[in-house]
Amino acid sequence: MAFKKMFDRSAARTADPTPLPGRLIHIGPFKTGTTTVQSAFHRNREALAEHGIHYIGARLQPTQAVKAMTGVGSSGEAQQAGQRRWAELAEQARHSGARQAVISSEFLCEADDAVAERIVDSLGGRDDTRVVVTLRPLASMFPSQWQQFVQSGTTLSLEEWTEAVLTHAPEPRSVALFWRRHRHDELVRRWAGIVGPENLTVIAMDPRDKSQLTREFAAMLGLPDGLLVPAAEVTNRSLTWDEAEAIRAFNVEFEDENARRRAAGKEPRRFTVDDRLAAWRYVKLRTPGVDERKMLLPSGASERVSALANEIVDNVLASGVRVIGDIDLLRAVPAADALRTAEGAPTQVTPALAATVAMGVYKAQSRSSDD
Repeated sequence: MAFKKMFDRSAARTADPTPLPGRLIHIGPFKTGTTTVQSAFHRNREALAEHGIHYIGARLQPTQAVKAMTGVGSSGEAQQAGQRRWAELAEQARHSGARQAVISSEFLCEADDAVAERIVDSLGGRDDTRVVVTLRPLASMFPSQWQQFVQSGTTLSLEEWTEAVLTHAPEPRSVALFWRRHRHDELVRRWAGIVGPENLTVIAMDPRDKSQLTREFAAMLGLPDGLLVPAAEVTNRSLTWDEAEAIRAFNVEFEDENARRRAAGKEPRRFTVDDRLAAWRYVKLRTPGVDERKMLLPSGASERVSALANEIVDNVLASGVRVIGDIDLLRAVPAADALRTAEGAPTQVTPALAATVAMGVYKAQSRSSDD
């Protein structure tokens, strides 16, 4: 009953139009509309400056600098360069002169407790800092993150990978990374423990409201309606089931080829994560066919994910943080029967899709000389 009462209060809240002082840190996590938010801030820098808002950095988001701070996916010279870049960004935040400095990166959600503290302190301290977390249902995170890891090279099927995540398997490495990103109650606890629950806002995303995020960020920053508009061409769409399976088939063949080469005493072929992401960005430029399936949670995982989603939402409500939107939407899990029906449809990799995948690989391999 206590959770119900708290939900009733939280769900009824709307963004406070009073501008927030100091710094606003948007930490994602991944696949929660971050590209839309970042595009809206990036393309409207001049207009934002006129309203006293400084969007920190010069790009869509400071990926290299944040990775260097969290230590995830960064090492050696790249990490050192990223740390230097973070020091520059932090200096901007501390001395921008704007009434509000804003930084957004989904990679911030990968920070552990100690790193999150260092990040907040480096940006200027905790007293006048607000943190924003944007959330979608846990059930949608499994297929969304699996297709991201497929793009990075995983060979596991969605069912295999989901089972590994739910059982906290030691391998692959993406299992621990998934929970760092998407144990949303722990993410909220971590950052609320630094800035205080009264200074952390959760936006529960409504898939029916396409302008929700930019509207709520504008309200939190005291900006006029319609100022935060993302670039129309900026997108980070998810792969379709057919696209993901075509790429995963490439990953399997690539690994098999390297196994044969090692057995023959030859050096394995290299196709770096950067190469892969460049290749699959090309695939994302195509318009999927109307009959290509969207990825859904495996039916065998629905009950376990539902229980976890309810636990996470209850913990977020109990944390005392500010909630915007209908947080009960985050409990949603598709019915197992509907999932099983969708799973029954065959994968269809058309010749055109296969050609697009091949061209993506070609362009990635020759991108240094590509115009």
